[in-house]
Amino acid sequence: MAEALASTALVLCLGFGTFSGGELYRAHRIANLLQLGRKALAQNRPEAAQDIADRMATDEDEAARAVLLYDIGNYMMRRALPIYFTRPMREVAPLIRVAKAEYRQALQIDPQNWDARFNLDVAESLVREVENPVPKSGSTMAQDKATIPDEPGVPNGMP
Repeated sequence: MAEALASTALVLCLGFGTFSGGELYRAHRIANLLQLGRKALAQNRPEAAQDIADRMATDEDEAARAVLLYDIGNYMMRRALPIYFTRPMREVAPLIRVAKAEYRQALQIDPQNWDARFNLDVAESLVREVENPVPKSGSTMAQDKATIPDEPGVPNGMP
């Protein structure tokens, strides 16, 4: 995909003939950064991919950054889903929360990215964000925590 993006960027730049050498260099640089980010994910180095995404934030082309953020979110979900039912939620939830943050950033850049929107919905259904409830007067933290289940889909108490 990164090679296709790089090829498309170069063909567009060369095909229309209206781009300067600096714009051609910039398009090639962005395509290379995207390719490096995906290579880092393939080598199980999401931190390096995140650094590249952060570096891409200084460029004007946010679309390529949105693609890389979406890829990082997918990487984190691929790490979380195989262990979702076999490991404690405290091990799985951080991976899914990072994926949700990456999908949200990608959607801020490209709100029309329906794949990111769908994946965000799936991630939110797996681990929901629970706001800290306002404690009732006279209640203890243990009583308040007992009303909120730790794992999604696990009922707590009687109906």
